[in-house]
Amino acid sequence: MNSYFPISRINQGKLNIFVDKLRHYYYINETFKQLNIDVLRRFPAELLSINYRLKSEIFPDALIKLFFLGEILSIKILKKIFSSQMITWLINIKLLKQYGQQIKARVMIIPFENYYFTSDFSLRINNNHLVILTKPRHTEPVYPLSKNSVDLWQSLINKSVDTVLDLGTGCGFHAILISSTAKKVTAVDINPRAINFASFNALLNKVKNVTFFKGNLYKPINRDKFDLILANPPYEISLKKRYLYEDGGPLGDKILKEIIEGLPNYLTDRGYCQIVTKIFLSRKVTKKQLSINWLNQAKYKVVFLEFWNSDIYKYAATSSFSFLTNIDEFEKKINQTISNLQKMRINNISYGILTLKKSSYFSFHEKRFIGFLPINSSPAKIIKSFYNNQ
Repeated sequence: MNSYFPISRINQGKLNIFVDKLRHYYYINETFKQLNIDVLRRFPAELLSINYRLKSEIFPDALIKLFFLGEILSIKILKKIFSSQMITWLINIKLLKQYGQQIKARVMIIPFENYYFTSDFSLRINNNHLVILTKPRHTEPVYPLSKNSVDLWQSLINKSVDTVLDLGTGCGFHAILISSTAKKVTAVDINPRAINFASFNALLNKVKNVTFFKGNLYKPINRDKFDLILANPPYEISLKKRYLYEDGGPLGDKILKEIIEGLPNYLTDRGYCQIVTKIFLSRKVTKKQLSINWLNQAKYKVVFLEFWNSDIYKYAATSSFSFLTNIDEFEKKINQTISNLQKMRINNISYGILTLKKSSYFSFHEKRFIGFLPINSSPAKIIKSFYNNQ
């Protein structure tokens, strides 16, 4: 069964009290920053380090252990924060699970700005040991909030629009954030569990102007057109299917291509489409050539704002690091990744934001974002300046 939270039975008032408790005990974005914890980067060794630094008996440490690290806590500790009735309710709506006199979180909760987002754990701590969670047999996990989602959010050039379409919404991050400035938001995901989590996150953040649909990209949409179409699609090369949220097909651009092909039918004439993606390049193919292929003769102004690029050796090492539990496994993962990329004649990987706007002619421009430079700029300003100058 792919659905999870009992959405129709959730009491909004109790959910609001739960959020107030999180804030009261400083389970907030600012606390993570003060503790030098990056909620967007969850490397195994770093999670273990965080767990050793925190104390279960004090707050907000206990909440970080529970909802961020997935550690099991004594119910006695949790009763210092929540009433017995609230704990029972949190168990009933599947946020918590009880084991005798112990409690663990069944889902991860990540604070971002003034929002909270639930997702599945991919890693969790159990008795000071790291546990890598395997994929459930009959469901697709909901990936936690990560840096690529925030990169896209910070690159949106126009958030004050009438209509927004969020393709591959996942936990609902972009749909929920942009709901504060857009009149109507539609969010789609092929994973029914993701739609369930996103719907719960909308309740968690008291958002009411987002409609969620289960389906593949544009299929659940009628003939509506949107001022902004945004997407954080799967973009990893997938020689064999593992997770929906990372399965980008044999070249990594399967879903990206499908999104771009649908733009003529679903993007308004003055609208923008913005997508965060990786582009896998061979020596004979440029990003411009790939864009032409994706657009299939449609005329758009295209800007690719690159955040980083890498050769296959550096990419293999950094992408394998998140799987590191022992050195043998680490080396095996690196060698496998390099071998696969070499067979496909890939020599460079570029990561960034792809922006498209309808035009009377096709044009492609590439820019590089260097985030650490002390200049008064941002990804959104750089992209917007290009379109303003055309």
